[in-house]
Amino acid sequence: MYFLDSVDLDHVEDELKKIEKDLKKYPRIIGIKIYLGYQKYFANNEKIFKVADFACKNKLTVTFHCGEIYDEDGKSSFSEYSNAKYIEDLAKKYPNTNFVASHINWPEFESVFSLCNKYDNFYTCFSGCNDGWDEKERSRQNMLISDILNKYFKKYPKIKKKVMYGTDFFACSEDYSDVSSYIKILDLLNINSKEKKDILYNNVCNAYKIKF
Repeated sequence: MYFLDSVDLDHVEDELKKIEKDLKKYPRIIGIKIYLGYQKYFANNEKIFKVADFACKNKLTVTFHCGEIYDEDGKSSFSEYSNAKYIEDLAKKYPNTNFVASHINWPEFESVFSLCNKYDNFYTCFSGCNDGWDEKERSRQNMLISDILNKYFKKYPKIKKKVMYGTDFFACSEDYSDVSSYIKILDLLNINSKEKKDILYNNVCNAYKIKF
């Protein structure tokens, strides 16, 4: 099992000092998570460049919450602060550091898939996209997600090596104990067995530079 550390951008200097200590204690930290949208900073803010500098020096991957955010009442909306398009400035400046825009930047898909196609160090995942409350709704969501992915796989074929499987919660989560719906998405994608393994495993290892 591997982990990401997180950064409170309001206190970025102190947070990076904390992560530096964490890295010495926990060698399986492989990245840093930034919660765009929930914190009102664009990805090209100078504070995030400090995080990217740190990640580059420590060979860590930087992962962003992108796309929809949820308020205290559970209502969702798209936040421009969490739009993946602003990560492009980081991808350009730090070609040896990998960046992950989570949740396929829902629902601004072109932004994220075009960047996955353009930059070798840019990845995304479809975690958190299927939050259906029953089996019927999850099946409907799977069809929607797979239609989106198949559309962009056709437009940008090489992004099959840039998209990662994900659930956004542990299998032991009380609210979402059944993550089988996410596995079912793979059977709806226009991909071969090797490409399926890439999405499940190899792309993750490449994005987070995990070597065995």
